[in-house]
Amino acid sequence: MKSNYQVVWVDDDMDLLEAVSLNLQDEFNVKGFTDPEGAVKFIQDNPTDAIVLDYHIPGRNAYDVFKDLRMKKVRQPVLFLTGDTDVNIKLNCLDLGVDDFLLKPISTEEFSAHLRNRIRAFRHKNPTTIKLKNLEMNLSDPLVTLDGRQIALTPKEFQILSMLASNPNTVVRKTEIVEKLWPEVKVEENNVDTHISNLRKKLAGFSSDIKTVKCFGYILKV
Repeated sequence: MKSNYQVVWVDDDMDLLEAVSLNLQDEFNVKGFTDPEGAVKFIQDNPTDAIVLDYHIPGRNAYDVFKDLRMKKVRQPVLFLTGDTDVNIKLNCLDLGVDDFLLKPISTEEFSAHLRNRIRAFRHKNPTTIKLKNLEMNLSDPLVTLDGRQIALTPKEFQILSMLASNPNTVVRKTEIVEKLWPEVKVEENNVDTHISNLRKKLAGFSSDIKTVKCFGYILKV
């Protein structure tokens, strides 16, 4: 049975991206990009289990992309691939926080094992399911159910709810939500109010409330 693992892979070789997508399809759904900026935007907007970066991305160093992801609070495991045999590059990247650094050529079986290991370790530390009273969120689907009934949310509504549900009884600032949902666009904070209003309507019957902290943000009381 095909896994639900979602992997974003960045490489300048489109033929390689098509090949790895085919070779890994029994276990992983690979979304390939030759443009790192497009990959970062996709990762922010879509559930992703792991990210693979070719070290020598044209125009950008893979580590710069890695830092960009971490600054945007993307915590999923990041694996580097390179044909460069300079051990100092590998050691420096691992010391700076990259999750794994693998040398080409590498067999499909070995690479799959590295991916599975990193994803499972991450999921163990960061559960993909959140249960709050009569509401359940599957962060990897994404899926929300209330009293066992599926609730249809827009991607933005889902992201906001996941931020609140991941930090219950804690105030989440409007500025944090804006930075997460619209990292490259300047938007007014009242856009968040609109999404919160829609969320409250869709979650009617939820035994916990999304409270507004005036002039600051929101808190999910449980």
